[in-house]
Amino acid sequence: MHAVASTAGNASLIGSRAVATVSARIVPDQEPERVVAAIREHLLEVHTRRRSRNTLLVTADSESQAGWWQAKSGCPGYAAASRAVEAVWGQVPQLVKEGGTMRTAPFLEVELGCSAIHVPLGQPSDRPHLPNESVRLRNLVQGSHVISRFLWEFNAGQS
Repeated sequence: MHAVASTAGNASLIGSRAVATVSARIVPDQEPERVVAAIREHLLEVHTRRRSRNTLLVTADSESQAGWWQAKSGCPGYAAASRAVEAVWGQVPQLVKEGGTMRTAPFLEVELGCSAIHVPLGQPSDRPHLPNESVRLRNLVQGSHVISRFLWEFNAGQS
């Protein structure tokens, strides 16, 4: 949350308004609209309970809302990606449910009429979407090999 000062650069003044951005990750079987409604209801209830003379406005950016997505583990691409990761890294991949709101994966599934997969090439310590986000050079190079091997594995599986 940040305060908006009435005079730019003067941190000693109390701003006339405050703005906060809230981000919520959607998990399987949640609906973005219901999550937004629950957050709005909670904030308005707390605001009312505090009897503040201030005005509270809660808005949601519908363009940035997206539902949850989960790969279909039985699809040929999923198996090919697993084989590719194992071939490149020399070990069976650990399959975990991790990630965030995936807007592109379900879109691609609908538009292309096939299953989408998501193969992360980084590590949690890469600080994705945060300041100083990074990818280790080794992961970048190995990731290019994983993608190349995936295409080979997927094609071989289609024969």
